[in-house]
This record gives sequence, C-alpha cells and structure tokens, in this order.
Amino acid sequence: MSGPYCNLSDLQSLTGISTNRISANDMNVIITQASREIDAYLTPYDYAATNDGATISAACLKLAAAGCAERGWLDGSHPTSLTVGNFKGQFDPDKASTMLRADAWELLRQFVESQIVRVNIHTKRVYTV
Repeated sequence: MSGPYCNLSDLQSLTGISTNRISANDMNVIITQASREIDAYLTPYDYAATNDGATISAACLKLAAAGCAERGWLDGSHPTSLTVGNFKGQFDPDKASTMLRADAWELLRQFVESQIVRVNIHTKRVYTV
C-alpha cells in the first residue's frame, strides 16, 4: 500500500464526526482499511493508486465514511436521526454504507477505465498464392 489515500481532517469535514464519537486512532484505522480495499480492487488490474489522485482520494473518503457508518451501527453510537438544514430524517447506517460503497466502487471502476489505453490496430492482409 502506498499510504492512506485520504486523511483524518478530510474525513471529519465530510462526515462531521468528531473525535468525541470515534477516536482519531479508530478513524485512522478505518482510513487505512479503506486504502487497503482500494489496493485490493486495483491489484488484479495491475494498477497502483497514488496519493495525489483526486478520484482515488474521493473513493477512499467514501469507503472511510462507510466504515464510520458501519462502526456506529456496530457499537450503537450512530445517531437515530439526521438534520441537515430544514430536512430531518431517520439515519439508516446500513443504507448509508451501501450507497457510499457503491459510489466508491463506481469511482474506482472509472479510474481503471481511464487507465486503459485504447489502441486501434489495423493490419494488412497479405495473401500468398
């Protein structure tokens, strides 16, 4: 693994999760796991992710946010409701995790697709008589 592909401050900014709810150490473990999942996804394609890639960083943040939702679901610390502006709704960590992971895998699929060099080869057919 070439390093974590996102960082703690970006994850906290994205999720709004403070270190009072999930410790910084635990969040870093979640980020490391997200980075490992990215490496595992890219290995069969023989691609290496880089720390400076926006797509890889975005995928890492989504996987890490999913990891935080799963952690909250497992230890019971997730909120039961969510308020964003005038919207208030029930928080479903399983649905949140599923959607975040799907978004991350789509970003990684697009990354792999962008790495493929498309070559058109035209060959002459030579007939011998």
